[in-house]
Amino acid sequence: MMKSKESDELSACQRISCNRLGNAISGTRCVISKDFVFGCKPEQRDSFQPALVEPTWCVYMRPKDNVDMAHYINRVTFRMSPRMPLRLQVADCAPFEITEVLASDFPIEMVVQYIDTRMTPTSYVYKPPGIINVKSHPNRSVQIGGEEHTEKMIFVNPSPTMRHSLTTPTLASLKTPRLTSFRSYTSTPQVGDIAPPTNPTKTKASKHEPKSKKAKKVT
Repeated sequence: MMKSKESDELSACQRISCNRLGNAISGTRCVISKDFVFGCKPEQRDSFQPALVEPTWCVYMRPKDNVDMAHYINRVTFRMSPRMPLRLQVADCAPFEITEVLASDFPIEMVVQYIDTRMTPTSYVYKPPGIINVKSHPNRSVQIGGEEHTEKMIFVNPSPTMRHSLTTPTLASLKTPRLTSFRSYTSTPQVGDIAPPTNPTKTKASKHEPKSKKAKKVT
């Protein structure tokens, strides 16, 4: 029995990462499933490039929750179309993305390696249908926007450290308090080393205070 092309692509995906040492905690079994996004978006063309230049794409993976992927992913290897086995790029820090991807580079195989080396890597095949359809009809001029697809990574018996990295949300950046009032003394003229007060108070004579009388000249 011949296998279909779709079943071959699904079998090439390995979405489950297992602990090589077995159960991290004796007598228990822990499975953590996380959703994430594979996507691509067209890159902006330079103004000096002619219209005949083939457009390029940015391919990325993003989390669907508020946990930073850099806490548990070590690197992502992007391998281009099987017809070009030597064409690959590696993203070893967040954001996990690559640029200057041609339409002929799809489908792309991605291998995800984790910070905890006891966890086996996972692999995926990214085949955006919109770009694939345009690639099969090169004479057709089509404007394509970005595409995103949801995938899963499943962790079986991760270590306590890995479990913490997978489930701990990223802390929001602390906001420094903003100064509501600030008095600047730099605009006040300086005389020597002594500066006059910024708001000198003037004392006015009271209306009820008697005026001082001039002394009469005695002849």
